[in-house]
Amino acid sequence: MGWLPAKMASMVEVQTLEEIAQDVIPEFVELAERYPEAFQKHYGEPNSEAYAKALRRGRDVYIAEACWHCHSQFVRPVSNENLRYGPVSLAAEYQNELNYPPLMGTRRVGPDLSRESGKHSNVFARPVGQE
Repeated sequence: MGWLPAKMASMVEVQTLEEIAQDVIPEFVELAERYPEAFQKHYGEPNSEAYAKALRRGRDVYIAEACWHCHSQFVRPVSNENLRYGPVSLAAEYQNELNYPPLMGTRRVGPDLSRESGKHSNVFARPVGQE
């Protein structure tokens, strides 16, 4: 009973972190421009290697802070959830290195965090001393 599901799961193509990080998102570059000293200290230049490091750090925080409990990775349409949190996640969206092993929380109180990037502005987030 365990062999067949394990065999099927091993045949699924999983996108690596390096493949994901090839396309650096504009918000990551914006962070480098807004907070140059802090960004330089932690990531260096806003390139694909730094983006991969930031993605891995984000995953580690997601696990350590138990964000997965309320922002679960369940792929399911619940009544009117798309009106509250946006489009329902697709299984294919989780076939990458950042989502292994799967962390299935017990509820979904908040939105799928993989769709929150760039959704809210950082208009109030300004470095200290700048207006």
